[in-house]
Amino acid sequence: MKFRAVVLVFANIVAVIILLYFLELFGIYSAYSSLKDRLPGKVRQAAVMRIDDPALIEKEEQAKMIESLQMKETDLAAWEADLKIREEAVLKDAGKTAEEKQQIIEMRKAFELEKQQRESYQEKVRKLADQYSGMPPDKSAVIILGLKDDLLILDVLKGMDQIAASKGQSSIVPFLLTLMPPEDAARLQRKSTVD
Repeated sequence: MKFRAVVLVFANIVAVIILLYFLELFGIYSAYSSLKDRLPGKVRQAAVMRIDDPALIEKEEQAKMIESLQMKETDLAAWEADLKIREEAVLKDAGKTAEEKQQIIEMRKAFELEKQQRESYQEKVRKLADQYSGMPPDKSAVIILGLKDDLLILDVLKGMDQIAASKGQSSIVPFLLTLMPPEDAARLQRKSTVD
């Protein structure tokens, strides 16, 4: 009788272990996460510690900048589509006054001008980023700060990040920020997180 009870207890323990294994396997229940709070102090601390990716902050900042640029491009495309719709509506209705047609033409010109300025700005940023990537860091940090326009500086630094990424190299932008005066570096970092 005792042997039978021992076998049943052992069978139940094996069944519970198998059940916990399958629950863990399918992600329904994690016995480890339930038990880690009950572990002794040193073991719990070791279980809670994690190693952060040193480039995580740079990746997040770059993702924010890319997202901001994509939002701006989406807004620009929506504005262009809206302009085309308005232009077609004006052209269909021949009864519109010459002033309204002139406004549409001016809006179109303003859009084209802004588009050209944006393209020339992006080309300028690409050229500056390429030029400063090839310079010694201490020299390029001084020249970059000489640009005086924080938005242009941030775009150039982002371009330098992209150039380094395309070459499969580490970015020198964090190092450049350490070479800049602390108040300038802090201001640029603060503005890069706002964008």
